[in-house]
Amino acid sequence: MQLTLAAGGYTITNGAGMAGENPNFTAWRFNGGDNRVWAVEIIDDATKTMLVQGCCGDFVYNTQAGAANQAFAQNYSSTLTLFSTTTLDFITADYSPRDNAGGTALRITSRTAPVPEPTTWALMLAGLCGLGTFAPKRGTCSPHG
Repeated sequence: MQLTLAAGGYTITNGAGMAGENPNFTAWRFNGGDNRVWAVEIIDDATKTMLVQGCCGDFVYNTQAGAANQAFAQNYSSTLTLFSTTTLDFITADYSPRDNAGGTALRITSRTAPVPEPTTWALMLAGLCGLGTFAPKRGTCSPHG
């Protein structure tokens, strides 16, 4: 799955149980068997650089619900800072024979205000200059006091 996010800081947490979350996307199956694990990788699509990697470690469960309910998955939290608008690839890695039966439900929330565009900075600067130009002058000395 791909998602394009604006520059800024983001917090990534487990989204299992959220409104609209698909219950089939809470864990992935590996090793060609019935064992499931909760894991995610987030990669910058342009540079193919891994930005976030989260996995449960060595804990393996027999059901998607078991994987999604483990403490690591429920408490998962990571942060991500983007310095420009970036397209991200969300991946749940799988072993051969590529039998991924689900995914990972994530919640992504902004933790900082978005970075203003250059035109926004220009408008703010023009407004401040306008205030300085047209503000009444006070505190001037007059010899006729």
